[in-house]
Amino acid sequence: MKKAFFLWLWFIGMWVTPDCRGQHKQNTLTLSRTDSLHQASCVTIGLFGALTGAFQPVAEIDLNESKPTATFFRLSTPQFAFVRFGDELHPLFVKPGEQLRLHLGLTGNEVTLNFAGQGAEANTYLAQAYRMQRRFEKGLFVLPLPDAFRRLDSLDNALRLLDQTYAQRKLITQEVLALLRKRSQIRTLSFKLNFLLSRYGGGRDTTVISLLSQTTQQVPFDSTLLVAHLPDYLRLLGYYRSALLMLNLSSRFTKEELTANRSSLPLITDEEIKKWNLPLPFTEYIRANNLSERIDQHGITTATSTVFDAYRKRYPRSLYLPELQKGYDRWLVLKSGQKAPDFTGITPEGKRLSLSDLKGKVVYMDVWATWCLPCRVEFPHAKKLQQTFLPTDEVAFLYVSIDKDEAAWKRIVNAGVAPSGYHINGFDQKQSDQFAQSYLIGSIPRYILVDKLGNIVNPEAPKPSSKDIEMAIKALLK
Repeated sequence: MKKAFFLWLWFIGMWVTPDCRGQHKQNTLTLSRTDSLHQASCVTIGLFGALTGAFQPVAEIDLNESKPTATFFRLSTPQFAFVRFGDELHPLFVKPGEQLRLHLGLTGNEVTLNFAGQGAEANTYLAQAYRMQRRFEKGLFVLPLPDAFRRLDSLDNALRLLDQTYAQRKLITQEVLALLRKRSQIRTLSFKLNFLLSRYGGGRDTTVISLLSQTTQQVPFDSTLLVAHLPDYLRLLGYYRSALLMLNLSSRFTKEELTANRSSLPLITDEEIKKWNLPLPFTEYIRANNLSERIDQHGITTATSTVFDAYRKRYPRSLYLPELQKGYDRWLVLKSGQKAPDFTGITPEGKRLSLSDLKGKVVYMDVWATWCLPCRVEFPHAKKLQQTFLPTDEVAFLYVSIDKDEAAWKRIVNAGVAPSGYHINGFDQKQSDQFAQSYLIGSIPRYILVDKLGNIVNPEAPKPSSKDIEMAIKALLK
């Protein structure tokens, strides 16, 4: 096993050109723009994180300057990067020491990128492929499955023709062109897998299940793409992990069993991934990718801490550890026993209500929205849960809506569709982002349990339909 690991490291070293190995070289990117372009005041240049492909800005260029402006950043290996301008995000490919010039233009309402200097041809290819992909992918997820796959196959054929054109020009090295080709293929495959995951539902459609199984087998395990931090590839590996976990766990557990064992999912999924016969670097990556998602979903729990400790012991020098640690540390403020961050919302009557106003009561917080079907499915169970604790007023059921549409929220609450209790709209306050950030709200529904002293008991509390929540609340009343 150690031998395979060192062979992998040797391969990476061979892929990175000898004069770049272990060295950071300064890259220069000079930006200019057409005078008619005024959608943003600055352009951000950035790299992608090794674990999730998260944006990591490395430089900003002020667009208010009329003359070309240069920015500098350092690289040790060739990597995929991005340039962000307003709502536009375009891919780049950069190699250590390159001096690249980029001109932002405008054709109709579409921003165009024109390159010159070192790396210009490779980035022109990327820009053309990206525009082509966006046209084909628009509206893809509303299509019936056969039509969606036909469109993606047409995109694949169009990209092959683009590849042939650039291969004939011979202005891009074979190694770089091969990498760019792989990116195009990966993006198409990624969309197919994501489309199938979106249609999986409860696993009732045998056609989707069959295609999902077939498509996972097409996923390549290519270390060059992993080393280059290609975000489309990292996304594909995430979809691959989700698909295999769905397929494998659904054959061993019922939906009810998985729901009942939700707190153990970090352990269950990690053990499942370890059984997969993957190349060493991909087992390391996919376990980290899974742990990152579980930390985001569950926070700091016995299960996530156990898996994290095991991962650190198995991969003490993993380049994914800093991102995992950062994600883990974000939850420290919500760890059991910590003071619950205070926040204020507006009631349907227009009054202000803060979490601190409920101090002295056990607070069961439900973060929801009118458009969230899984949130509303829990409402009948929430009503039954409330009945369990009547007539005592020691338990406060606090419903925090993140609806932008205040009228829709009020209709649901006033019509009695939502359970009774304390209702506030957090979005109406300009602090809505602050609330989401304080409680790390990545998805809803989300349930949070706070004790009488205003301390966090569980930042990822069981939902109303779970038998565990009644016992958890009763334990706080003793």
